[in-house]
Amino acid sequence: MARSRSCRLTDVIWPLVDKHLWTEATKAGADRFADEGPLSRHSPKKRRDMWANYTTWLGFLAAKHPDHLNLPPGARLDRALIADYVHNFLGDKYAGFSLATFIDHLRLVLTAFCPDGDWYWLREIANRIKGRGKRKLKRHVTSDVLYALGVQLMEEAETGSTAAGRVSKRQVKAYRDGLMIAFLAQIPIRSGTLAKIRVDKQLVRAGRLWALNIPAEDTKTRVPLEYDISSTLSGQIDTYLRRFRSCCPGAETDALWLSVLGRPMAGQQILTAFNRRTIAAFGFAVTPHQFRHAAATFWAERDPVNVRGSKDLLGHASIKMTEKYYNMAQSRTAGRALADIIDRSRSSQRPRLRRRPERSRLGELPR
Repeated sequence: MARSRSCRLTDVIWPLVDKHLWTEATKAGADRFADEGPLSRHSPKKRRDMWANYTTWLGFLAAKHPDHLNLPPGARLDRALIADYVHNFLGDKYAGFSLATFIDHLRLVLTAFCPDGDWYWLREIANRIKGRGKRKLKRHVTSDVLYALGVQLMEEAETGSTAAGRVSKRQVKAYRDGLMIAFLAQIPIRSGTLAKIRVDKQLVRAGRLWALNIPAEDTKTRVPLEYDISSTLSGQIDTYLRRFRSCCPGAETDALWLSVLGRPMAGQQILTAFNRRTIAAFGFAVTPHQFRHAAATFWAERDPVNVRGSKDLLGHASIKMTEKYYNMAQSRTAGRALADIIDRSRSSQRPRLRRRPERSRLGELPR
């Protein structure tokens, strides 16, 4: 069924009761002892997504069942209405996991608005939709292969700039992207934390080497993280700061990752750089978050006895989280251990990389 407008009707006017319930559900406590709303524990991005998806639900009611907006939020829906919402309002634009997310976000909001209601049936519907959706084929690489790609990019940038007698913008980007890839291969922090790194703040000198000290406010789990940086990676950071980053306008800023225009790189710019470099090397994109999967997988393959150390490496609050999401696989020790494993792996069998490959693969990668 064609529609003249997107089904994400974010300009819908919320009923007053919904506005009040949302404000109460998302309020943050003044301190750890104060009351807080049930939705406040979610990340700002997830709350924005829930707000947008609930607005879509209100838009559906306004367009198809306007009388329902006069009812309390928990009395507006039943299975037949949800079926109409899914099949006739969302179904021609969303499918699979995206469609299930709309239903699951509706469940979360209604659970916060009407905690005495039974909304488990919405979860069952969302799970059935997920089960019927076509899962994307996941392709995996491991940390040693990703680290080798980063080293290749840095070596090409150094060789090219030395031969030319100057540093071009292309070489600045190549070395920066290579360093980011090598950095995340050894220290698989989340992309939001990666973008926040500042020289002499989160990235600090520890003698001749660098170390990463990330405060709790810069992590998703609100747990501070500390990592020792290997001598090899520390030297590459020194080269980047001295030879390549210094060529960018605005190099006096403390942001570690700069664009060639001299502005700190935001999360989306970092994601774009990772996608471009990994697609060129492997034929498919490896996002910053997938570096975390790569680290857990690599650790499980090379050091299965001590695989629980990946909990500290990945900054998870508990081993249950590690087992739930990574199932195969004291942060300072963990980071040093992964770097040592990568170095041993590269010295025994370094992946062969082609220069600027077209739809190529690095070694034999599982599909």
